Amino acid sequence: MELSTKKARPRLTFEIFIPEQAAPISKMMQTVDVLRSAKPDFVLATADHRHGTGLERAVEFASMIQSEGGIPGAVLIPSICYTRTRLKLQLQQMKRRGITRILAVRGDGMRPDFEHADFPSAAELIEFCLLYTSPSPRDRTRSR
Repeated sequence: MELSTKKARPRLTFEIFIPEQAAPISKMMQTVDVLRSAKPDFVLATADHRHGTGLERAVEFASMIQSEGGIPGAVLIPSICYTRTRLKLQLQQMKRRGITRILAVRGDGMRPDFEHADFPSAAELIEFCLLYTSPSPRDRTRSR
């Protein structure tokens, strides 16, 4: 067995919580500009998912982090807050926008009616997300 002596650098990430009220995106992008100097591996966009608009706002902001901030964006998705249909649409939007990082959590305490959720666990959410975010074998080109 051969062990690599090359040490990987520690991962550095930041999380920005998007306020429930319509906060000016320009103010949040100023924060991203400051974070850029630390050279993070990605910035996680987190929103209040309890009222049903959090994922859309998080996807929009993560996309801006990437396109305007020049830093890879990530999105937090709580499993108990979304139906398969709604999540599928947002995952497709994420794929179109080039967002490939997802932090999947169960989201306990976010919704009192979680027993009606399509994803009772983060593991089920991850499996579903992989269906819509992983490259299809048809998307790959074969090198000969």
